[in-house]
Amino acid sequence: MLSLVSKALNSIFNNPPSPFITATTNEILFEGLTVYCNVTDFAGKAACAQIKSEAKNVIYISDKIFKLSFFGDKNGTVDERPFTVKRGLKNYKDIGRVVEFDNKPNMNVWPTKECNEYHGTDSTIFPPLLQKEEGIVAFSPDICSN
Repeated sequence: MLSLVSKALNSIFNNPPSPFITATTNEILFEGLTVYCNVTDFAGKAACAQIKSEAKNVIYISDKIFKLSFFGDKNGTVDERPFTVKRGLKNYKDIGRVVEFDNKPNMNVWPTKECNEYHGTDSTIFPPLLQKEEGIVAFSPDICSN
């Protein structure tokens, strides 16, 4: 199995000199690493088919060449799913605190009720007069985590 993966990586990354990729943070997070799917070998074709069917973060350069990054497909986009947040009228420390996301009062991705609760803000606003010891907590829909 490992030899098949090795062949696939060599194929889709144009025979890199090492199993380790040297790239900038910007390339890994936003610009993307180029994946060449204009290959003819079985391992490369299988890897490309799997990436295309599973990866949500693909930026297509052409039909057979694309870039893969963590957040590149989201760069410059707006998440249309709504947040419901507290306004802080009764307690100023609640300003911006997420109470619903995508019209759901909690997530449904983690194994326990506690893990599926929203904590913190949507990261656009934080309560005033925060103390260093309190920390900053924000909910991130992309990683389903607070």
